[in-house]
Amino acid sequence: VLSQIKPDLIVVAGRSASKFDILSKIAPTLDLSIDNKHMLTDMQRNVNTLASLWGKQAQGQQLMAQVRGDVQAVQALAGKAGPGLLVLAINTNMSGQAPGSRFGLLHDVLGVQPALAADPAKPRGVPLKMEDIARINPEWLYVIDRNAGTGTTKDKEGKPVTPSRELFDNEIIKNTTAGKKQQVVFVDPQIWYLMGSAGPISMRENAAQIKQALQAGR
Repeated sequence: VLSQIKPDLIVVAGRSASKFDILSKIAPTLDLSIDNKHMLTDMQRNVNTLASLWGKQAQGQQLMAQVRGDVQAVQALAGKAGPGLLVLAINTNMSGQAPGSRFGLLHDVLGVQPALAADPAKPRGVPLKMEDIARINPEWLYVIDRNAGTGTTKDKEGKPVTPSRELFDNEIIKNTTAGKKQQVVFVDPQIWYLMGSAGPISMRENAAQIKQALQAGR
């Protein structure tokens, strides 16, 4: 299909980057994949690259200045807040996202103090149960409801999935420090899970949500 369309430019990133060699034979191809270890640096590179293609370098620089300003504002608040735990929930399956993990940007970029130690052997997260969260006892609990992000309403067996807001509404979570302080935050799953926070707009929206939560908890 792409051969028939004859595009002037093809952009790949993340999973599609594996097709770079094939696609580059059809048209000039850019790989704008982002490495979570230096997310803002790679984001700056991507914005600069795309902005230069359309002569919008000044606008690109302004946008990234806004991103960095938003991130720094969250970092200032996060440094004064207590440790946080980010959980990816897929129905009743949960994984803790520590620094360096798939969604570790909460700590690595936004500066939230981690309640869960980094584990390089588990880049996609550490399996957790409610009792594990209670043991970790974070002051802040952040939840990504994967099914809400993808619009999934039934599991592989056709049974209704449990929304995270319902799943985490239990006595175990209510008795954690986060629960007692009403510091359980359900982040936007479409931005965190589907968009991956790799773009400047999604990063700004992420920063705004975390900033709002931290300000409310002061």
